[in-house]
Amino acid sequence: MENEELFPAAAFIFIGRDPNTAFVKDIVEADKWGFITISETMETSMEGVFAAGDARGGSTKQVASAVGEGATAEP
Repeated sequence: MENEELFPAAAFIFIGRDPNTAFVKDIVEADKWGFITISETMETSMEGVFAAGDARGGSTKQVASAVGEGATAEP
């Protein structure tokens, strides 16, 4: 395998991958890692409460995706 020097326009660094969801642990369902479980419409186990971005299970951990998820949530 050859070495190749790259010149990226940007680099994205994860500070942490643990969800900060302890404040809702007794309110909505979460997976064993603490990520909030959601439906196809981004709704949590509590009717009318939605989750998007890094707090939800299966997220891509990217800002653009989180913004799109927020727009996708529908009551």
